[in-house]
This record gives sequence, C-alpha cells and structure tokens, in this order.
Amino acid sequence: MIHVVSTITVVLLWLLYLPMFFGRGKPNSQQNTKNSASSFGIALQFSGVAVIWIWRRQLFSPLPAMPFPASVVAPVVAVLIAAGSVWFSWVALRTLGKYWSFVAGVSSEHRLVREGPYAIVRHPLYSCFFGLNLAIGIVWSEPVALPFGIVLFWVGVWIRVYSEERILREAFGEEFDRYVKSVPSFFPTLGREK
Repeated sequence: MIHVVSTITVVLLWLLYLPMFFGRGKPNSQQNTKNSASSFGIALQFSGVAVIWIWRRQLFSPLPAMPFPASVVAPVVAVLIAAGSVWFSWVALRTLGKYWSFVAGVSSEHRLVREGPYAIVRHPLYSCFFGLNLAIGIVWSEPVALPFGIVLFWVGVWIRVYSEERILREAFGEEFDRYVKSVPSFFPTLGREK
C-alpha cells in the first residue's frame, strides 16, 4: 500500500511542479547576452528525465531486493524529497521573479540574485529538479535506470551551469566571483567561509 500512495503522491507533486514554469521566461527583447550552448545541456537533462520515466518497473511495485525497513523508508523518503523540491522550487522562482529564463541570458536591467534560496545554493532549481528525478526514480523506475538517468541529467546540468556562470561572470565580474566563493553550487555545506 505504501508503494501505491508514494507513487501517486510523487507523480502528483510532479504535476504541481511543472506548471510553476508556464508563462515564465518568455523571450525578452532587451536580453543583451544570451547563451544557446545551454540548449544542449537542456536536451541532456531532459534525456535523463526521460530515461527515469520511461524505464519503469511494474506500476506500484516496491524496489526489488530491499529488506523490510528500507522497502518502507525509501518510498517515504521519496515523497519527502519530492515535496521539499517542489516547495524550494516555488520559493526560488518567486525570489528570481522576472530574472528566470529557460535558456541562459542576462538583460541590461538584470541584477545578481543572492537572497532566499540563492543565499544557500547558487542553483537551487537544478537541485530541486534533481530531487524530483531522484524521487520518481525511487518509486517508479527500474533500479538500473536511475544511474543512467542521473548521469545524463548531471552532464546536462554542468553544461548549463558552465554557460550560465560564464554569462553572469561577464555581467557582474567580482561581485559574482565573491558569490561563487561564498555559496556552493547545488547542495548546502556546513562551515563554508563567507
């Protein structure tokens, strides 16, 4: 029963997550710097997502070869990761506001956002997107699909991050370099120098 509830919950959280991006990041006529190299990264990210969604096990079945406590804990952890990812994405999108775009770019009125989730990690939306993929992989995918999907996803993320951070470094210079030194890329760390 826990596998049914967790699978339905994680799928519903995905359905809550996706519409948050609708109507955002429309092409900006004032966008001065734009990097289309991130499009390749986007394609790889979504290839990883496709592997995780398409290469699935029998619907509502538990992860194979898991002893009792893990077979109950894993689906609960998946739901918590997915719920946290959706909430943190919502906060990150609200914090970015008009500065979010699907493809990396900076306009003349752009400012470096360093508050909210961006004070904790530089790329919270990628961290959250990863969390949702991990959650659906736990409740939905064949175990062998998860490593393949995750590798494709992270290669795509690194391509996008390289493109985005290059644009931000060009636009904000030393301010961005200080930000990079004080805030980790994807996952919070303890004891990092500010």
